[in-house]
Amino acid sequence: MPSVQELYTIGYEGRSIDEFLDLLEENGIQHLVDVRSYPSSKREEFNKGQLKETLFHKSILYKHLEGLGGMKEGDYSDIMETEGWKEQYEELKGLAEKGKTAMMCLEKDPMRCHRRHIAERLEEEGWEVIHIGKGGSWKERKLDDF
Repeated sequence: MPSVQELYTIGYEGRSIDEFLDLLEENGIQHLVDVRSYPSSKREEFNKGQLKETLFHKSILYKHLEGLGGMKEGDYSDIMETEGWKEQYEELKGLAEKGKTAMMCLEKDPMRCHRRHIAERLEEEGWEVIHIGKGGSWKERKLDDF
């Protein structure tokens, strides 16, 4: 186990399912946590059921944590103070402690997504957050550099 806990983020915007899966595999992702409030997409292959089945065949565990989703009424920082959010945040960290974990949403750029709020909280707690991009992971980059 690394001395610093890691958690990855990824968005599927503008990516084919094959490119998305390749990025997960290249980075050794074992758990994919879907943090969309509503895990559906105009692109069928990214709908919850289809994605879960596809990932199963790649030996990647899919978990939907809708409580971490961003499409809710109010400011996301207020949502982060609710018991439901805190419970699912702890579940996310628990998965990451068991194996390489990425949280996913639509947006490719985490700075344009509620994933950045989750990532900032993780970094405040000493975690390393790695954003997976077109060329693989940007381990050396911090959120402020994205």
